[in-house]
Amino acid sequence: MSSVKRSLGSVFSSARAALNIALRPRIFWPGLLIAAFIVSAAVSFSFPSRRATVLWFPEATSEGGARAELRYIRSDRDAARTAASIVEEMLLGPLVPTSRPISVPSARLISSIRSDKTLYVDVSSDILFGRLKSADVYDSPPLQPRAALAFIDRTLRWNLPLYKIVITVGGNEPSWEPSLMAK
Repeated sequence: MSSVKRSLGSVFSSARAALNIALRPRIFWPGLLIAAFIVSAAVSFSFPSRRATVLWFPEATSEGGARAELRYIRSDRDAARTAASIVEEMLLGPLVPTSRPISVPSARLISSIRSDKTLYVDVSSDILFGRLKSADVYDSPPLQPRAALAFIDRTLRWNLPLYKIVITVGGNEPSWEPSLMAK
């Protein structure tokens, strides 16, 4: 029994001696700084990097107003992937109740391509239509298609100012001018 007490006592005394050496200012503070750096590096590498993005949505109360909303999207060096993330977030709709969505929930991003300093963003044609009701009849869209595309364009130009933005719907550039066939 006494040999256990002695060995426990020797363990405690050696631990105390090691702590006294480690807690000296010459060793403790640099060691603490290195440990904090290692923990910080491990945490930063374990989470994907995100960047703040401003999305523009129409105000729910006024007809012509716009409201900015801050979202964090995955950071990427490729501008086409960044534009795709931005448009997908816009099509999900606003998070605050004082803003209106720009399209129906079925609208989606088809593609996003970068060519030199031009970004081509293609959205589905669901953005042109409202909700599908019974017997293939559509309800009016939450926002007129021209205005919805203008909000997407404004958001992309705000967040990616160095690029020319071309937005297509179903692979075609929308034309708001009356066609010759309609006359």
